[in-house]
Amino acid sequence: MEWLRLWYRSGWVEPALFALLLVMIATGAPMVAQHSRRSTDAFRAIQMATGVYLALFLCAHLLAVLGARSAGIETDWVFATGPNGLLDGIGMLIPYYIFAVFFLVLHVGCGLRIVLLKHGVTKASADKAVYTIGGVGLIVTMLMAIAALGAHVRSS
Repeated sequence: MEWLRLWYRSGWVEPALFALLLVMIATGAPMVAQHSRRSTDAFRAIQMATGVYLALFLCAHLLAVLGARSAGIETDWVFATGPNGLLDGIGMLIPYYIFAVFFLVLHVGCGLRIVLLKHGVTKASADKAVYTIGGVGLIVTMLMAIAALGAHVRSS
């Protein structure tokens, strides 16, 4: 994990990630405004809701990390979960993290559905893709939640 931290904290990657966040919000907000004014299907409503949640999550996450760094606090796994996991630490962060991971996967799945439909894939197949991606996302989310709650696999 240390190599990943060195990479995303590098002098060019971190500003690029910040710029991407701004682009996502600047392009997503008009889409939400446009699509929320008209009748839509459940998948589009889910995509809009998850997009709004992710925008708020990423802004809050960015402010927390930048604030901690400016105070000289290390922003590592312990910063995110506490020394013994979220159950022993700040319990209100449990849904914050769990929803963010699952909603990210679900948001991407709903976006993929729109692309598939525009490319002539049947509605049933496009819907199935969302359900499959959502199911995999739910499994990944649960595994990450278990780790964040302090569960560890012990090797003998």
